[in-house]
Amino acid sequence: MAETQKTPSGHETLQLGQRFLTALTHNEIATLLDVLIGALSPDMFEHVLDQLQPDTRQTVQTILVPPDPSDPPQEQQAPSVSLAKLEQTWAALWQEWDHIVAEAAQERPIRYTKSPKAEFPGGPELWVDYPLSS
Repeated sequence: MAETQKTPSGHETLQLGQRFLTALTHNEIATLLDVLIGALSPDMFEHVLDQLQPDTRQTVQTILVPPDPSDPPQEQQAPSVSLAKLEQTWAALWQEWDHIVAEAAQERPIRYTKSPKAEFPGGPELWVDYPLSS
C-alpha cells in the first residue's frame, strides 16, 4: 500500500486539503493558493506539478501561462478545466435536473377541456382546468 505524503507539520496532505475545503470559503482558498504559489521557487513549483495527475497538471499549466494576446481571437480557447472539475460540474447539473424532474412528477396533472357551459355564438372559446384524478 502506498504511503501517504505528510506535510512538514506531520499532517497527511490529502486529509489537510479536505480540511481546507471544509473550513475555508472559495475566496479564502483562492487567496491561500495565490500566496503559496507566489512563495514557491520555479524548481519547487515544478516538483509540485510532478505530483499531480497529468490532466490536472496540464490544466494548472494552462491557467498559469495565459494565451498570448497577439494570437488571433479564434485561436484562443475557453478557460481550461480539469476532467475531474468537468465531471463534478456535470454531476451537480444532473443532480439539479433530477430534483426538477422529481418535483414535477409530484404535481397533479391537469387536463384542459373546453367548457360545455361556455358556448357563445361567435364568441371566444373558454377552457377550464380539470385536475385529473390520481
